[in-house]
Amino acid sequence: MKKLLLILSVSALMILSACSQSDSSSAAETSAVIDTSYAGALKATMQSVKGMNHHPSSAEKLALTTYIDAMDSSVNGVALAETMAVVKAIEHFPSDSDKAKLEKLVGDLQANDGDPDLITLIEIVGRVAHKVSDDDKAKLEAMIAK
Repeated sequence: MKKLLLILSVSALMILSACSQSDSSSAAETSAVIDTSYAGALKATMQSVKGMNHHPSSAEKLALTTYIDAMDSSVNGVALAETMAVVKAIEHFPSDSDKAKLEKLVGDLQANDGDPDLITLIEIVGRVAHKVSDDDKAKLEAMIAK
């Protein structure tokens, strides 16, 4: 048992050491992934929704939590944070209460000149049924590419 624990500890240290020894290009890639600005969070949420199959992965849920915590109190920031919370909770499809929340968010954003890409994302999240349709994936890809 002690040998197994020692082997696991050494393996973990080796992995951590390898991860910490990255070149500048991977550091730039990492900073792009951790971009907690509104634009970064919006794109990350779009990516998460686009790849969703029944529910977001544990890693995506953790990332979404980080983005939620970083959102500001602007109309778009609050709506995106609430949308990310719904995405985190999806198990095959949004609940009826989450769908009602999403519809309200769309109305609030439309009334306050909200981000059209965010409105489209919220509408797509409301339509999720086990996975995202091919048409909605294409819309997300186009918005991500902007």
